[in-house]
Amino acid sequence: MNNYQPILNRTDWIWRRRGVHAIPFGTGGLGHADERNRYVYFRRTFTVDGSVEAANVFVSADGRYQLFVNGRLVGRGPARNHPAHQQADPYNLAPYLQPGRNVIAALVHSYGRETAWYELPHWEQSRAFGSGGFYLQGDLTWAGEQGSGDQRSLGAGEICLDTGAAWRCLESEAWQRDVPSGSLGFIEIYDARRAPQGWTEADFDDSGWGEAEVLRVPGRNFVNDIVPFPNLRPRDIPHLFEEIRRPTAVLTIAEVKNAPPAADIATLFEQETLLPLAHCQGDGLDTVLSEEGTAVLTTTPQHSVTFVIDFGRTVTGRLRFDVDGAAGTILDFTHSERLHEDGRVHIHAGIPSFDIKQAHRLILHDGRQTWEAFEWAGFRYVQVTVRHPISNPQSLISNLQIHSIAINHTGYPVQERGQFACSDERLNRVWQVGRNTLRLCMHDAYIDCPSREQRQWMGDGYVEMLINFAAFGDTALAARLLRQIAQSQLADGLTMMCAPGDFAVKRFINIPDFTLYWLMALEKYTLYSGDATLTRELYPAAARAIGWFEQYLNADDLLADVPHWIFH
Repeated sequence: MNNYQPILNRTDWIWRRRGVHAIPFGTGGLGHADERNRYVYFRRTFTVDGSVEAANVFVSADGRYQLFVNGRLVGRGPARNHPAHQQADPYNLAPYLQPGRNVIAALVHSYGRETAWYELPHWEQSRAFGSGGFYLQGDLTWAGEQGSGDQRSLGAGEICLDTGAAWRCLESEAWQRDVPSGSLGFIEIYDARRAPQGWTEADFDDSGWGEAEVLRVPGRNFVNDIVPFPNLRPRDIPHLFEEIRRPTAVLTIAEVKNAPPAADIATLFEQETLLPLAHCQGDGLDTVLSEEGTAVLTTTPQHSVTFVIDFGRTVTGRLRFDVDGAAGTILDFTHSERLHEDGRVHIHAGIPSFDIKQAHRLILHDGRQTWEAFEWAGFRYVQVTVRHPISNPQSLISNLQIHSIAINHTGYPVQERGQFACSDERLNRVWQVGRNTLRLCMHDAYIDCPSREQRQWMGDGYVEMLINFAAFGDTALAARLLRQIAQSQLADGLTMMCAPGDFAVKRFINIPDFTLYWLMALEKYTLYSGDATLTRELYPAAARAIGWFEQYLNADDLLADVPHWIFH
């Protein structure tokens, strides 16, 4: 797969220090459980003595990362991959760099379990290292002047930015690790008091951080070294867009009598009844709808303020808070596309044994701060419960100032090329709803829904691909779908019903119909794009898939007694 893309293997993957080199090869490696729901910070500082000419890098992670340069967020990734076909994201860092001291910083989240979009590395190379890893490959070049007067001359310099022992790292203590998890990952319980403030800035003192560990061990007979992802290649789709969107309405503001503590924050939302404001206060909450004004919420040790905001339609992204409060103040939040009759957010339960109810917690440090959820989600309504500071339970009241609550909306970048209009307004509305729904389901893959699963199902992807061709005309995401389903192909020729991710790994059930959809999608892609390169690339997989069905042809050349889940 992806033979048209070069392999990126110039440098090393790094992670927190675990003594990788002390573990003999063939003993089973480190395993994945130790890195379950672990966040790690990375930093690399350097000095630029002139004007930056170029700073192009490729970045990847085992898990997900956020990349910063001099305090500014540059990007996130990687896009979902089959681990045997890991990809790295390209960035131009030049606009973020400056003469003098600079820093590249990254936050990496290791899952240590499968999710709807992530598969644990299982093959020999990566099993030696367990979960977790960060990769950056690239160089920086600059030009400048040296000397003065007649002695002035042009100078130049170059810095290799590759990940290695020069990078420093620190395990994060801000996220609670032992939290519920499901196909959408882990519940976020984040304590800002335990995070290193300013760690993405160039002047931050990281002298107390440790050296990153290089993930490389000698192979059998010391011929070929073992590294985590030897088939690393460049990303094959554009970066996702991000834009800030504010809610359109405040639907409810009330108080709740605090329920007993629970490990599952969703339980608190379900147990706490909305009551009129009596012990608490909430002033100016409508200011969250604009950039002007500040809301002030007052809580007591026994009672909390809860409110529901509406974004007007389903959105996809990361919830963002800009608030000012006392250290230990708690913001519990949950989101959904539905409401209960009493106005509370209806928390979707999902698929038993795979999904969990999504409800999260932010604990503030003292003063003004901005915080954004690590994972994106799909929702329309958000319920936030503001609780009294846990660090000062004796205070009679506590005030929280809310400067803004917004969503950092994200999705796949497309242009609305296709148009439809007729005299029937119902059909016009169908076109608009279908186009908008598809945009919500286009991210790093075609996904079945943004709120409940976020899996790339082949049956859903086939329909989405055709709508995309009519509305947007993008072909890159379709090519990615076809390749990733091919990468899930079993030895007998059947492809998995969705991939990559937990269902593709567990193989507890499969839908043969979706293999046929994959074959039809390959034809539709070729006819629409006019590019037969992908068809030639995937032809061997297509032949094996057709061969699987041939064994179930009856005397009339019709399929009969086909096993698994027949989805029609």
